[in-house]
Amino acid sequence: MQGFRKAVLGVINVFHRSYSVVRHCSKVASLQEPTWDLFGAIVVERKPVITKELEDVEKRFSSLLQQLEFEKSLKSDHEVTDEREKREADLIKKGKIKDIDLDAVTKQTAQDFKDLCKEELARFKFAPRLTEEDKKKDLKSLNRLLDGHLLLFIEHQLGNNFNWIVPQAKHVEGEALHETALRALEENCGQQLKVRMLGRAPWGFYKYKYPKEIRARGSTGAKVFFFKATYLSGNVQLVPERNKDFKWMDSNSVFDIKPLEYSDSISQFLLNHRN
Repeated sequence: MQGFRKAVLGVINVFHRSYSVVRHCSKVASLQEPTWDLFGAIVVERKPVITKELEDVEKRFSSLLQQLEFEKSLKSDHEVTDEREKREADLIKKGKIKDIDLDAVTKQTAQDFKDLCKEELARFKFAPRLTEEDKKKDLKSLNRLLDGHLLLFIEHQLGNNFNWIVPQAKHVEGEALHETALRALEENCGQQLKVRMLGRAPWGFYKYKYPKEIRARGSTGAKVFFFKATYLSGNVQLVPERNKDFKWMDSNSVFDIKPLEYSDSISQFLLNHRN
């Protein structure tokens, strides 16, 4: 009986020691769990101002549709009036109409209106698709690449280096992440730039680790949550404290931004990059 009691007490003792070891390990693990800084970033996109130039097959198809529309459509009021006036003019020449309405003669006829429209069309000149800013390759101007998508990037100080990123700011307690992203735009690019944020949920995510000397202070790295916004009006007034430069970049060149993991995270929610 005494042997059985000793065996039971031994098992209980082993269990207790094991439980104590597990609790100690869990406490140590919780103390060593890495902490991350949260950042809100905003991707500002200027939408195309004009449509892209049609490809040859698109031009042929468009011409075919216009021809079908012309052949199958009903006559407009202008065409009906023009034909009626021509018939009346022919009858007057043949002397079949004796009483002529002078008010009708002095008014503008459909043919007069057509001639005026042709003259106005001859004077009209289309604005060039390629602007002066395109020729100068002025990356700070929005008056370029009118048929494409432009994204705002800033050359921002991260640690001791300057990197091309979208505007971002560190999250503070009591602030929603989308508010952090809007604050990042104002703190880096001034108050003149007006945008419309597309929702309050992040569109993308990216994380990176800090250098060892910074990790030793407590934070492992940064977790960046991207929010998307559409450009409305205004100009960038770069805040110089931590920014060196800015540019409106063709979204098709987003992979020129390094590292590739960063640009890939942004490209995932750009509609013109989706297959």
